[in-house]
Amino acid sequence: MQQQMMMMQMMGQNPMMGQQMMNAQMGMMNPQMAMMGQAGLAQQQLPVPHPIERDVNWLKNNLDTFKNYSDSDKKNLMGTLMYSKILGVLGQSEQAIIPKITGMLIDLEVLEIDEIVEILTDDTLLRERIVEAQAIIDDEAN
Repeated sequence: MQQQMMMMQMMGQNPMMGQQMMNAQMGMMNPQMAMMGQAGLAQQQLPVPHPIERDVNWLKNNLDTFKNYSDSDKKNLMGTLMYSKILGVLGQSEQAIIPKITGMLIDLEVLEIDEIVEILTDDTLLRERIVEAQAIIDDEAN
């Protein structure tokens, strides 16, 4: 080690820089050290958004493109997203009414696309609309 440091000094290199390089090389030779380095990198990466949130964000950021889709495609995409969001709020126990609530919250004759996207992106608003839809369903049942 001392010989290497002396050689580096004679060649005009910073011995501390050489030590850092040697440590890096040692880590590469030791798989455990290399894995620890990879674990540190993994912790620094940003979390991957849930696919539903990713798709809702895409929809929100690409409304002009989305508005050019056919009505059928719009309903399918919004229905898939809304169903998943409602299921997340109500859970499996209310699974029987989720399709009906979904249909109510993506009705393009009642709501504008911008309103539907707002419901998809605002959990408080989504919960309010679910409660309203449940009240309407309960009224129809009586």
